Amino acid sequence: MLETLTNFGDAAVLLPLSGILFLWLLAARPVRAALAWAAALTVCNGVLAVLKVYFFACPLTPSLHSPSGHTAAAEVAYGGLAALFLRRVGGAGLAIAGAVFFAVLIGATRLILGVHTLPEVLLASVIGLSGILLLLPLSGPMPDRLRWSRLGLVALVVVMGLHGFRLGAEPAIDRWALMYLWPLSVCSPSGETQA
Repeated sequence: MLETLTNFGDAAVLLPLSGILFLWLLAARPVRAALAWAAALTVCNGVLAVLKVYFFACPLTPSLHSPSGHTAAAEVAYGGLAALFLRRVGGAGLAIAGAVFFAVLIGATRLILGVHTLPEVLLASVIGLSGILLLLPLSGPMPDRLRWSRLGLVALVVVMGLHGFRLGAEPAIDRWALMYLWPLSVCSPSGETQA
């Protein structure tokens, strides 16, 4: 059950879903919202990738080795979708509450499965929430004419169709960090930062 739930936070599901939402926003013509969506995802995933690369090569503590990509990505993707939809009916507070719900849900599965530690999930949640806080003011008002039911149906088909696939980004990030950061003397082979 937990493995099934945590798979909804995998990049193999969230990247195509995010791309579909971007294209849908462009086609529906809230171009400002589409660009805000792309900016929020890019910033969130970029910060997450940089921290993952750094922490793989130079863990700060044994409990902070790799921020949870599932948590941050689920919060910004599902939470961002909720933010765009819910802000019309309940304002920014309800949108942020929806984003936090997804972070808690996916983050809890990562903790219970023993994949990440509490500091890794909390850091990822802050990164995901930052993406939402970037999305809300940049996206502007959402037009009433958007057909959310069509997007919902397409999103459901994509999420269910890709559920269970894994992108496997962490091993690639680990190899990249060890290959390029250690040789630059950023970290020692024991994982301690060089002075």
